[in-house]
Amino acid sequence: MNIQTAFVSVVFALGLSACGGGGSETSGQTLSAETAAQMSVADMGDRLIDDTQELSEILRTIDSEASAEAARPRLEAMIADYKVLQTRLETLDETELGMGDAMALARRMPALGTHAQAIAAELERLRTEHPELSDKLGRILDEL
Repeated sequence: MNIQTAFVSVVFALGLSACGGGGSETSGQTLSAETAAQMSVADMGDRLIDDTQELSEILRTIDSEASAEAARPRLEAMIADYKVLQTRLETLDETELGMGDAMALARRMPALGTHAQAIAAELERLRTEHPELSDKLGRILDEL
């Protein structure tokens, strides 16, 4: 597994594997492959940070089947963004990556970890306080 794939996988494996996700502060403006192709590795890392923060905020709002359903459009946009970013990071040519890019990704890991912990806490809250929503969220986010 290369560093780009590891970077994306770590973020989503920490909390999203249980509940899915992708997106950013620019939700409603789903990331296109063309836009991602123009982004620097650092910009893609920042977008993933935004995504993980937004996911924890979305999860915080879910406390009923109705709120889970209301969150669906934002979650679907996040999934679409995540898939575009993942594809872009996985297909970066070795000549496009330098030590600076690896360092840029490494510098973003603490922020991603913080947001991933918030996601894990929200997932745990949902599992314990609203176990009936686990299946609902799972169906919404099975695309990951």
